Amino acid sequence: MVPSDVQRRTFLRAFVALAVSGTATLAQQADAARTVSVRGTVFDSLARTPLAGANVRFVPEETPGSGGRSVSTAADGAFEIALPSGRWLASVEDPRLDSLGVTVSPRRVAVPRASRFSLALGIPSPLTLVHAFCGKHAGDAGTLVGMVRSAGSMAGIDSARVLLQWTELTFGRGGITRTQPVAAVQADRNGWYVVCGLPAIAEIVAWAERGGAVTGALLKQLDGVPARLDFSIDTTAPAATPGVRRADVLVHDLGGHPVAAARVRLLGQPFVLTDARGFVTLDSVAGGSQTLEVVAVGFAPDRRAVEIGAGETFADTVALAPLESDLDTVRVIAGHDGTGFDMRRLRGLGQYITAADIARENPENVTSLLRSLDGMQYVPSGGRERSGTVLMTRGPGRRCRPALWVDGFPAPPMELNWLFHPDEIGGIEVYDVAAKVPAQFIDPGNNRCGVIVIWTREKLNLPKALVPIVPLFP
Repeated sequence: MVPSDVQRRTFLRAFVALAVSGTATLAQQADAARTVSVRGTVFDSLARTPLAGANVRFVPEETPGSGGRSVSTAADGAFEIALPSGRWLASVEDPRLDSLGVTVSPRRVAVPRASRFSLALGIPSPLTLVHAFCGKHAGDAGTLVGMVRSAGSMAGIDSARVLLQWTELTFGRGGITRTQPVAAVQADRNGWYVVCGLPAIAEIVAWAERGGAVTGALLKQLDGVPARLDFSIDTTAPAATPGVRRADVLVHDLGGHPVAAARVRLLGQPFVLTDARGFVTLDSVAGGSQTLEVVAVGFAPDRRAVEIGAGETFADTVALAPLESDLDTVRVIAGHDGTGFDMRRLRGLGQYITAADIARENPENVTSLLRSLDGMQYVPSGGRERSGTVLMTRGPGRRCRPALWVDGFPAPPMELNWLFHPDEIGGIEVYDVAAKVPAQFIDPGNNRCGVIVIWTREKLNLPKALVPIVPLFP
């Protein structure tokens, strides 16, 4: 039987509809099966840098119990993975977070039907980490977190000890009381440590130790959010003689010309001057984390954290920038001295030490400065050279303890070597006779002895000290 025109038209419409339906189904299946190149970066909110070596895991939102897919981040925190388009749960896994007891909640990610898709991930915000680390101690206090590693393998060290120190000033009726609290914390088996309850805004000095090995001092500025500070320790050095390395430092200007007589040191150690070639060697250096400082007249000071590897001779080249490139023109107005230090120095009633004197003498500590003055004597206590009392002589066998003033305020008796580092001091006045003491420094309760007046660099409007505090190494 020959189909009629109506039957033919009906069959043709049905065939076209079936073909269109089949084409749409195939297109949907092809589109659903299309893979997308998902690229992104994971950031460390503590170090404020990309997070390397983290595991980024993607699990389908519809079946969160399934295995999912994962990829590791590269050294720059970047990752790339092929995923079917759809809805996923993305999470960041890192053993460092696990050791601190911090978990990262999965993030919902909709992967579009495209060839490429970019994604930015990160560990929890600093505020979240503060509460995770410190609980009730979070508040407005500062927090420091980091890792102690081996200088050789850079792997975490078990049972390392981290010590921190900072300066606190207390203003009371008796004047200014300056203390330097010390905090200590034990790192976990992976080398991670957390310190809670620090000042929210402060500059701290920190170091780490394990057995007889000790790092150098590192400086860290706390600015109200959790801070990150890592250490490395040379555990291969003999416990009895941890400082067995050598550091060779070459100092030149931006034009490549050597800078002679530049002052070079590792933080906490005495300065050593460069020779005519701008070269200096620092002996008995401990391996691991150190802070290298270079100061020269006419140049901006340079301070940098360095890592001295196990069994290596450390070498570094420092290029100093001219001071005028960093500072605006300074106008000096004659007679404008709020402290009166320069005016009293010109009158010459006492003995005076200026910031230029300190830079020229390069003293190891404050008492080294005072011992060079007439009528001053330093008496160590407990057999420790760095701890003791400064006295004034009053003839054979007669000594007395002078009154101490700091930045114009009377200060309680303190061990000066722990109170200041020489680089913090802008000027010192010493009056060994009560009759010579200026009226503003006369103490009615101590008329029988002289007075020592110490002015900080900040009080005399001098550039900020390169070394804020002296670490109390154990």
